[in-house]
Amino acid sequence: MNITMRKLLAMAMAVGMGFAAGPAMAEEELIGIFQTPEGGMDYRATLCGDGTQLCLQLVALHGKGDTKGNRKHLGEFVVRELPAAGANKWRGVVTIKDKSANGVAAITPGKQLYVSLCAYVVVCADLTLHYVGTGT
Repeated sequence: MNITMRKLLAMAMAVGMGFAAGPAMAEEELIGIFQTPEGGMDYRATLCGDGTQLCLQLVALHGKGDTKGNRKHLGEFVVRELPAAGANKWRGVVTIKDKSANGVAAITPGKQLYVSLCAYVVVCADLTLHYVGTGT
């Protein structure tokens, strides 16, 4: 993996997927709260936009995930309106700062949220988040 993609990926994973933040969206339907495998970051997954798109927001930091760099992204939407591509699947182009990548997300029957980013077709990174509840 080249250095530019590593930096892009590191930034993306530090913020879930590193997408630009924006104002909160109305009428979101909660899918659940998902956590990184090491338990350091929690993400709130919702259906948003037209009600079929995926949004992912960094909502909590724990242990080693609670760093100064991560704290500045707390509350940000890290995936915004990723278009639906079937039942429990989303696919589309996402932008991280000034760079674009193809994004894919899916929820597995075991309540895992799988997210993948690919840039330049050959440089890809994957993240599996584990369901921890609804946060209510």
